[in-house]
Amino acid sequence: MNWSKRSNFILVVFFVGVMFAFFVISNVLYAPHKKTKDVEAFFKGNTASFITSIKTDSTLVAGIIIELSGKVTNVGGTNAVVNGNVFCQFSDEKISLEDGEYVIVKGRFIGYDDLMEEVKMDKCILKK
Repeated sequence: MNWSKRSNFILVVFFVGVMFAFFVISNVLYAPHKKTKDVEAFFKGNTASFITSIKTDSTLVAGIIIELSGKVTNVGGTNAVVNGNVFCQFSDEKISLEDGEYVIVKGRFIGYDDLMEEVKMDKCILKK
């Protein structure tokens, strides 16, 4: 194999390797996000038990999917408050809820506001 054939072979192998690396990296970095309805909930229960769990359990971190049940106490646009201490921001543009209605809400836990004693959730969906 002379020098020009060897250099062409090396360039082709290098080019194929770069293309393969680009393909793998782009599929890993730009993979579609999982939807809330497709992810299994890390915590299921009522709002009071979740708030007591937050104060004692260090595994409940922001970003986990939780499923809480309770009565709607306030509705406004795409937001709702459940049991007066769980703020839910829904993914849909408009939700059809009424005050006093019993719901099961599944969404991403953003955090707990110590001052207001309120759980914050986004990307919520109605289970019931």
